[in-house]
Amino acid sequence: MVTEREHRFSEFVELVDGAQGDARGGGLVHGVDLHTRIVQGEDLLGLQTMCEDVSRAAELLGVGQPTLSRAISQLEADLGLTLFSHRARRLTLTPAGRELATMLEPVVRHIDRAVVELGGSVDPRHGHVRFGFLRSMGDEVVPTMISAFGAREPEIAFTVLKEGSNADLVAALRAAEIDLALLAPAPQEPDITSELLETQRLHLEVPADHPLAAFGSARFEDLAGWTFVALTYGYGLRQILDAMCETAGFHPKIVFQGNDIRTLRALVASGAGIALLPPAAHPQPGTTAVPVIDPVVTREVCLAWSSTSHLSAPAETFRDFMIAQRGHVFP
Repeated sequence: MVTEREHRFSEFVELVDGAQGDARGGGLVHGVDLHTRIVQGEDLLGLQTMCEDVSRAAELLGVGQPTLSRAISQLEADLGLTLFSHRARRLTLTPAGRELATMLEPVVRHIDRAVVELGGSVDPRHGHVRFGFLRSMGDEVVPTMISAFGAREPEIAFTVLKEGSNADLVAALRAAEIDLALLAPAPQEPDITSELLETQRLHLEVPADHPLAAFGSARFEDLAGWTFVALTYGYGLRQILDAMCETAGFHPKIVFQGNDIRTLRALVASGAGIALLPPAAHPQPGTTAVPVIDPVVTREVCLAWSSTSHLSAPAETFRDFMIAQRGHVFP
């Protein structure tokens, strides 16, 4: 019975024979691609564990001994290493061969696993999605969306769920670490494509006993004397806060900067300052939401992806699902 290793190696020696023919004809010098070279090279080195006799190895693989010898010589020439000690028609790994075999085995294992996992990338109903989102959406919006999508597409799993700022997530899209990202505001980057999902109104969150809590609304031009707690630079909410304060003619006095919106709400409740935030599904005890007027302050929530990377079929399925939720992203 021919093993998987033997079958793959048979393909390898055929490729080597073809590559040598191409080289003699002035074509390719190396006719074996990198993936084939790694995987079949590991198979060749593993040959020594099956049989040390050249003739017996060739017989098991269903190739002639000269073909097997050429395959071994080709691999050694490509790598510039002596992998086998040829003594009395026996195959014995050299120290370099043993070390290379040890190094290649986990590489091949990872390649084989990746091929299996990525096999679902062409099936729109099966596979994996890597999704990024703002921390301000991690408590409410994302769990609801993923749950609804999972009920509709049970064979698509999320292998990466990345929280971060706008800047973090745009960098992750560019690095192909995630497929899609939920951002606000929409990034103005030529290599990032986005679809607007919803325009969300923001409000001031103030301590329950704060003077502003007694008013039904507030204008930014009246906030110059108050202290703020805010997200750090790179977050969309921070960009909006800075822009609104600049338009109103002052720089905000920020006493705390963080990257967790829940921490900001707790700080507001403690009396540390006021914050410009989106509505919470479950309001923080000890705080009051005050609408901002003249002008109303909003943020545009969008779904974004890299325009220079190819989306897998499952990622496209999730993208289409999210776009279909336009106008209904938030509870």
